[in-house]
Amino acid sequence: MLFYHIRLRCYVVIELKARDFESGDAGQINFYVNMVNDYLRTKDYNPTNGLLLCKGKNQALTEYALAGITNPLCVADYELTRAVPEEWKSQLPSGVGLFQANRWVNRQEAKNSKRGGTQ
Repeated sequence: MLFYHIRLRCYVVIELKARDFESGDAGQINFYVNMVNDYLRTKDYNPTNGLLLCKGKNQALTEYALAGITNPLCVADYELTRAVPEEWKSQLPSGVGLFQANRWVNRQEAKNSKRGGTQ
């Protein structure tokens, strides 16, 4: 996801991982930040920040993976069960449900493009 922070005057790249942090994730978010800096950022903006949200992380692995990277990057972990009240969980779509909905939307868009427009 790409956001623009008005107060900081910079883009913020946010990536959400539904798994624990892996060392290669640092390079991936750094790649995205570099792309935004090169193609979207103007001289009036501050450098792009990267935020990687993972299901879990090992502190030592995270520190070594980020060592030497000069872009401002942050890795944080999350736990969905603490953020969502128990009574809401049954009403939220699962990852599989979101994937199936996305596939359906893509198929509809493909059908519409073959017809020469939207319906």
